[in-house]
Amino acid sequence: MEHPKTAPTSREPGKMIKGSPADEERERAQLARLRAELAELYAQREELSFIICKNLEMEYMLKVGALEYEVYEAQCRLLRLKRKLEWIQAKKNRREAIVIAAIEAQLDQEFAEYQKQLLAQVDKMHAALERRNAETLSVEDGRALKTLYRRIVKALHPDLHPQAGSMQRRWFEHVVKAYKNGDLLTLRAIGEMVEAVRPKERNVR
Repeated sequence: MEHPKTAPTSREPGKMIKGSPADEERERAQLARLRAELAELYAQREELSFIICKNLEMEYMLKVGALEYEVYEAQCRLLRLKRKLEWIQAKKNRREAIVIAAIEAQLDQEFAEYQKQLLAQVDKMHAALERRNAETLSVEDGRALKTLYRRIVKALHPDLHPQAGSMQRRWFEHVVKAYKNGDLLTLRAIGEMVEAVRPKERNVR
């Protein structure tokens, strides 16, 4: 019994069949669309992290932070007083001399961590005040900042351009810092440099 013969093929083993120009064009368009969507998601994530969340933290610290500090400070004072009385009572029970200065020094060591937390809360409140008192961008400049940032993200984000060199990566670090600080001038300057370099890169390709 003869087996059916397969039609001969001219394709070499291990060699992929190229799609039509139309298929390649569709793939390139889809890749560009996916990159654009990813860049937009990155921009939205960083807007949440650097702008919206920071503003919410500021509002929280200004409205609730001072009250939290007062409550925590009162708790610390109460705990310290309780420990001081315990130390004095222990000295009395052992018939030892009661030296208040020595007890206070020991309490300073015990409550050092509480003091650090109080100072950290003060730092947060100061940062919130500085953010509130900082010069804010106009609505128009705020829109320009977001639009420019999104454009630069598409051009420089390391996850979108893993082949990027160290210069581009440093630029992107400055971009993120400028965006966090609302520094529109710096962002515009970097945007101009990016636009000046990209045509050259396209010509090389």
